[in-house]
Amino acid sequence: MKTMYFFCCNESNDPVAKGIFDRVIDMYNPQESGIIFDGKPVLQYTKEDHVFLFAQTEEVLSHNYTKYLPELAQFSECDFAGIVNWHEGKNAPDQILTVHTNSDVATGNFSRANPLLTRNIIQAIESNRKLMNLNDFSTKTEATHWSGVTYNQSPDLIPEFSVPLVDIEIGSSRESWKNPIAAQIIAKSLTEVFDQPDQEIIPILCVGGVHFDQDFANIAINAAFPFAVTHILPNQWIQDYVKPGFGMESLTKCKDSIMGGIQAIFYHDGMGGPLKDLVRTFAAQNNLPLFKHKALRDPAKLLQELTKQSASSSPSRPRPRI
Repeated sequence: MKTMYFFCCNESNDPVAKGIFDRVIDMYNPQESGIIFDGKPVLQYTKEDHVFLFAQTEEVLSHNYTKYLPELAQFSECDFAGIVNWHEGKNAPDQILTVHTNSDVATGNFSRANPLLTRNIIQAIESNRKLMNLNDFSTKTEATHWSGVTYNQSPDLIPEFSVPLVDIEIGSSRESWKNPIAAQIIAKSLTEVFDQPDQEIIPILCVGGVHFDQDFANIAINAAFPFAVTHILPNQWIQDYVKPGFGMESLTKCKDSIMGGIQAIFYHDGMGGPLKDLVRTFAAQNNLPLFKHKALRDPAKLLQELTKQSASSSPSRPRPRI
């Protein structure tokens, strides 16, 4: 299998990526692959049968997608891709390691998502955080979004890159961005995304809640249970989904973007009535179990219930393709 990671090594545009890229060089000694991206050689490291490609960019990939999209075509055979960068924002939590899928929820433009590989990268980060005793940091999921919108990039471009794409970030202050152990954790985790290719998972879609929802984060990093968080659609970007037709179409595009499909939907009980009705209708039309987000707080009970439902409707649960 093959994955591609992008690092904006121009520190005036990204305060995190170069530090992680330097650790990738130290840890793996990657060699030139013969591929050029943004005028620079793409480096390659092979681990067992898996290929890892590392590209340096002058700008963060999503911040000038119009420029980079034509060059991305040469990576269409990759199984996974990540943009390594930083997190910041008003009231953003600090001392975090975070992963999110790339999509513009408000307009219904979704990138492909691979539930298993997204789960693997999040859990690799959490495992390495514990291994390296970075106890003052936490590993979090983040609501699905695409930072290109902030830089005047058209969200219509998002589906044109067919490889599942996530952002992998350190946040949310200069002190955290420059933490050498945090950088080491991310660098080590990048090559562990394929380490558990055969595990069975339960891909889930999360709707509602805040940008950093702790219930979604807790289940994503919990290696004891097979739940795999895919897209997370927060309250702030789904308000227009109540418009006739638009919400149902957007939820359908979201579901269809998830490789292997989903097996359950979780909605935040704080959503307004019309949004709850929309999600209930969507779940019913697609024959998907629907739960309040609080069900994630008791994963053993939840797994038992889902297993029972799956057994009654199908002799076996399909294993998502990676």
